[in-house]
Amino acid sequence: MRKNNILRTLICFLMMATAQIVWGQPTPKQILKYKPSQPEVQIDIPENEDEINACRIDLKFRDGDYAGFSLFKADGTKLRDCCGLPGAENVEQIRYYRNGIEVYRETFGKECRWLNNAGTRWGLLNSDNKDNRIVQWKSISPEETTAEMVLAIINNDLRRYKLIALNEAEIQALGLNEPLTAELIKQTQNIDAGFAKLVQSLKIPQNMKWGTFNGSSPALIPTGKYGLKFDLPVYYNANVVVIDPQDSKQSHQLYIGDMIKIGDAWKIVGLPSGATFGTEPNSEAEQVIATSVFFPVQDGSDPNMSNMSNDYSNLAQLLEEAYNQLDQATDQNYVASCEKTVDLMLQLAAQSPQDEVEIISQAASLLITAIQRGLYPQGAAKLAALYEKYKGESNPELAALLRLRQIEGEYYAVTQQSPPPKRADLDQAQDKYDADLVAFVDEYPRTNSGAVALMYLALNQEYLQDTEAAVNYYMNVAQNFANNSNGQKAAGAIRRLQSTGKALTFPQWNYAESGPFGLIPGKKNVIFCWASWSPTEINEMIRVLQKFNNIIVHGINFDNSPEEAKAFIKSQNLPWKNVCEAAGLEGIPALELGVQNVPLIILIDETGKVVNPSILSVGELELILDSMK
Repeated sequence: MRKNNILRTLICFLMMATAQIVWGQPTPKQILKYKPSQPEVQIDIPENEDEINACRIDLKFRDGDYAGFSLFKADGTKLRDCCGLPGAENVEQIRYYRNGIEVYRETFGKECRWLNNAGTRWGLLNSDNKDNRIVQWKSISPEETTAEMVLAIINNDLRRYKLIALNEAEIQALGLNEPLTAELIKQTQNIDAGFAKLVQSLKIPQNMKWGTFNGSSPALIPTGKYGLKFDLPVYYNANVVVIDPQDSKQSHQLYIGDMIKIGDAWKIVGLPSGATFGTEPNSEAEQVIATSVFFPVQDGSDPNMSNMSNDYSNLAQLLEEAYNQLDQATDQNYVASCEKTVDLMLQLAAQSPQDEVEIISQAASLLITAIQRGLYPQGAAKLAALYEKYKGESNPELAALLRLRQIEGEYYAVTQQSPPPKRADLDQAQDKYDADLVAFVDEYPRTNSGAVALMYLALNQEYLQDTEAAVNYYMNVAQNFANNSNGQKAAGAIRRLQSTGKALTFPQWNYAESGPFGLIPGKKNVIFCWASWSPTEINEMIRVLQKFNNIIVHGINFDNSPEEAKAFIKSQNLPWKNVCEAAGLEGIPALELGVQNVPLIILIDETGKVVNPSILSVGELELILDSMK
């Protein structure tokens, strides 16, 4: 049966000026039977019969010309909109929701769109809709294009890959001169023959997923250059990291020569390159070079290149030695060792423009770590100088990162003083930090560092117990950074913070000790997010568990290594069961619950409803439990 007829037997509606006629109202189970045609879409689906039967249908949905009905969970969270245009005899479009936010919309036989915190993809479907495959991307970002590339390679799906690869018709439409046109077509013609060989050579395991897209700011080739008929945005010599979601240490890089923007869709030129999965770093087999058609790497014909290469090699050797010395530095000689290391990094960045962004970012991270440890408060001034140098350059991501590090550095330079600062100085530093973050997100609203700053501000509001303000900050991140971990974590935080008085569903985790994770009916359940680096809170939770005999504690550990966490649990003989997943505060539990820091505690009453979703210390939990006696 064609999919645009799937609900014909369930509902037909006729829109009139003042009335809507409905025949054969469907049940929630019938509506939930239908899923997005694209398998990777993540939507809310009630988990059991009771939840499904408790759903309700509202027959008054209207959005512009579209009208129809909506499906809601018992708590009012929207699950689906099923609608059509005036005069339609059947449902033409279904809108799918996750955590109450529309994430995907499919118009049968025409198009499908990812929305809000699910991304920006907009695909056109087969008009006859026989196989539900996307035939063209109308809109897709660089991150989403490379995510599609990874899925195509892992699944050996040439058809999927060709949708995000530049084709000959698109090349001809650019109007480029003959040499460039010929080179682009040559790379395009290699796709059919080379894709299977590429997949076979890479040997990327099925469990690997797209992790991140790394590219400097895109270049813009102006109209007229090389004969171009319009401005052409280009990413060149970018790379993509694929990761194992269960073990962040398992990662692999793929290299892309050129990506260009055709309309609102980014396309890859030719095929990516990469070493065989599992190749040891720095081995001869891993030396993969991605070449750009538009911005080719210079060869060694320049007589100065060999001298530059020697300088770079010498600096790299000196930097490695400086790192070793810094690792062994005492508090007394740490400042001199740190300054030497950072200065060498800056020299190395100047010698290597293609690696400049990465090296400067590493230098900023080194400085902020030193300031946080209270060993190098002077680092804040160095971060300020770096920001002044790069804020006028063409890379807003680097400028934003340096400015955020400067803000953090100035704050930690005060709070980590020895002896500790006065209360008034701490309050002044906190006020300045908050004000600087607010100004920062206004200046760099769409950068990755902007997302990080918004997450900081949201967490501050959680500490102040201003749930509405925290949700507003998280919503900004969830809607505008859906394709990275901050966006996913923000969406998880929204779901958690809006769960007060409701049942909060959890993924199907397993306890490290044994058995599936699950709440205990008839008891107060405490979800305790903890890590081994916070022993005071662990000891306090043990005391609280002894004090209140009507609570059940469920631990969720956020150490980076599950093995280390399990060893710690065994050594401490903790009196509660624990979920131990990989990647710590970047792992799946952190994303699902929106956990930025530990401890974080969620209190759930005997009926399974959330009493408080944001308790930030065991002491605060104890006060709440005392008040409930």
